[in-house]
Amino acid sequence: MAKFQFNIMDAAGYGYYRVWIERAYLLKLALIPLFIKFACTIAIFALDIDDNVLRQGLIMLPATFAEGWVLAQFLRTLLMNERWPIMLPQRPDPRILSALLNRARGIIASILTYVLLGMLAYVIRYMMFEFFPSSQEIENARTAAEAAKTSETENRSLAGILGVFALVPTIMVIAATIWMFRFMWLYIPLSVLMPVKSYMKALSGFMPSVYLLVLFFASMAPITFVAIMLVRVVYGTTEDMGENGLMLGHFIGVFISVTTELIVGLVTTASFAWAMRNFLPRAKGSMNDFPADDKKVK
Repeated sequence: MAKFQFNIMDAAGYGYYRVWIERAYLLKLALIPLFIKFACTIAIFALDIDDNVLRQGLIMLPATFAEGWVLAQFLRTLLMNERWPIMLPQRPDPRILSALLNRARGIIASILTYVLLGMLAYVIRYMMFEFFPSSQEIENARTAAEAAKTSETENRSLAGILGVFALVPTIMVIAATIWMFRFMWLYIPLSVLMPVKSYMKALSGFMPSVYLLVLFFASMAPITFVAIMLVRVVYGTTEDMGENGLMLGHFIGVFISVTTELIVGLVTTASFAWAMRNFLPRAKGSMNDFPADDKKVK
């Protein structure tokens, strides 16, 4: 199998390009899921469970299903040139029915994988909060260490050696986390029923995860920066309006944040589908509407 490689700027550019030209279709596709996500987010604040990660995951479960449905439908459009809604034929044709069945299987597999990955992310966040020290605990430990510090050279040398040994597992954990980054995008190949084994074989090695990580930041950074600026403008405008103004600013800020998350999901999905187009099953002529330096894919 050919080595996994792609132009990061082309892939990120395709994500924004395709979301822009499909904006009317995506608005129709994502409008209801957007409000479901917004309602779930407001419910988290209304129930005052900001610090309970597992409960947040349960509250956001309907939103995660809705967002997964949007991304799965968009992937079928990107890779198979299919558009929602699909109209059933008046006369049953075995070939058409078989294609519709494969489409349904791909969408369901993609949604369930996306939801599973989303719930797993909440569990990991919970474990990090439970088992890793908070910033206050780290500061207290640092203060205690400085108070108990001695001037003996042997103790300093021993502390340095222990520090080096403590750094090794940290580096290993970081490397393992980067390598596992590829699993975050399993919902993309599963949308076209590509076996997980084939997907992992196509991304064999460590560097594909590094490329995907860089692509993720390249895809999400522009829209995230714009969203941060918008939120600052909103809070700056409403902060002098009293308590009602602060509540209004927070309400608008949450809506901007939720909208940004959904747009980032669409952009990154299109970007990663473009980056993986060399090995993903796809319809003939799909994703050939964007000029790129890589002319190997037909």
